[in-house]
Amino acid sequence: MTDTNTNTAPDTQAAESPFGPPIRYITTHDPATGKSVFTTALPTEVPGFSMPGLAIFDAYKTLTSPVSLNDEADLAALQPQPPSTSSSHPPPPNTTTTATPSSLPNPNNTTTTPTEPAIWFPTSHPHTQTLLRYCDFPPGASSPLHRTETLDMGVVVAGQAEVRLDSGEARTLRVGDSIIQRGTMHAWRNVSEREWVRLVVFLVGVDEVRVGG
Repeated sequence: MTDTNTNTAPDTQAAESPFGPPIRYITTHDPATGKSVFTTALPTEVPGFSMPGLAIFDAYKTLTSPVSLNDEADLAALQPQPPSTSSSHPPPPNTTTTATPSSLPNPNNTTTTPTEPAIWFPTSHPHTQTLLRYCDFPPGASSPLHRTETLDMGVVVAGQAEVRLDSGEARTLRVGDSIIQRGTMHAWRNVSEREWVRLVVFLVGVDEVRVGG
């Protein structure tokens, strides 16, 4: 994974989202009847973590391609893992791409400690991985310019967010607006000083992005 960021002024505001944990419902098949049912293999409330300027909730991810749904293999891979000595939020097994808050996407480039969680991003090697992520930005929060080797398809579901590119171009996304972010340098800003933003993003790991030829 390639990640790049530029510094912004530090913001020590604790990102405690007022939206609360997202709710997810996951379906499966009843092994006895073959009928569709809802599974409780993962908690209904999506666990998350906060840092200055951002709260993150990862609702679902796939680690292999093609994805096997047999015997709930995909859900078994997402079960909580044993504690890690290097991170309080270790990535799932068989993953190779992580970023810490100090590298990406800590919105305000604040200093991290060894107890802060690692932020997982999907990769394309050896398998194409995917991720469904909720990102909550407090009023006035902004991120540094950064990029990852992912295809990000996002929708704003609350508030208004500005996305800025390294060319200087910017667009403001309102509720229902979408962004297709194709491995480019970009930064986020909550344009409101009073309201939070919730952005829901589906990320797909991609091959190395060639920039400038």
